[in-house]
Amino acid sequence: MKIVVVGSGAIGCLFGGLLAKSGHDVWMIDKDKEVVEKIKKEGICIVTNGEELQPIQTKSISNPGEIKSCDFILLCVKCFDTEEAVKGISHIIKGETTLLTLQTGIGNIKIASSIIPETNILGGVTYSGTTVLSPGRIRYVSPGDTYIGEINGKETERVRHLIEAFKKSGIETMISDNIIGHIWSKAIIYAGINPLTAILHIKNGQLLDKIESINLLREIIKEGIEIAERSGRRLIYDDPYDSLFYFCKNTSENLSPMLQDILNKKKTEIDALNGAIVEKGRKIGMHTPVNRAIRDIIKLLEKWGGCE
Repeated sequence: MKIVVVGSGAIGCLFGGLLAKSGHDVWMIDKDKEVVEKIKKEGICIVTNGEELQPIQTKSISNPGEIKSCDFILLCVKCFDTEEAVKGISHIIKGETTLLTLQTGIGNIKIASSIIPETNILGGVTYSGTTVLSPGRIRYVSPGDTYIGEINGKETERVRHLIEAFKKSGIETMISDNIIGHIWSKAIIYAGINPLTAILHIKNGQLLDKIESINLLREIIKEGIEIAERSGRRLIYDDPYDSLFYFCKNTSENLSPMLQDILNKKKTEIDALNGAIVEKGRKIGMHTPVNRAIRDIIKLLEKWGGCE
């Protein structure tokens, strides 16, 4: 298949690299020309278990207009870049061409469907732990499950086809009949983990070392769960707190994406996590003081740190 990966960060390079390695025609798109040139010259480098795999060659461009058609598009940009990214590749969306969003956060499908037909969009979440070491070079820290599904929950041939391609590329993938619930569930959990690790400058697993951080995690996701329930969203976990502790332990040595952004003086995705919870609460008349405070602290860290 001809697959376009929009965004050459950690997840984009992981999925793009593994799909290219298994024989697919992969085109990486990134607005950062330094990243584009590095991948073009040196390929995608994946470091796992202390071993650097053979560089994987893919196409790498900064101008989406160079692509006229493809089979699938994987959207892997930061949430605040969704609108610009989808507009940039909207000309490729023809007939059965499908866009799969693999982003963490609430609202990306709504933004994308305001630009392209919702029928051309699939939802997805991945729990693969990755860290960017340098442009085009990533550390694959912890393999995790990936879920893909139609927005309406139906099982379709295009979902089965994409899952098969992912599995053959070494990406453990499952179908979801509740992908919106998966997206919300991940966002709520990560709304606890990501900003707290960014504020405290600690690894994910260290959040469980102190009772104060455990209690704060609980309060953050408690508000998120209530917002989801009042909004009619069916979450995917039986016990959200067990899931929270599992993710912290399973990614104990990881630096969260938000901490990486703060350390690298880059803009975070706080608006698509805690910010989205606050905004959803405002719309239904529910106060979310904990998530509001966390959002505002991250915003201050961005401003004081000179984040882009």
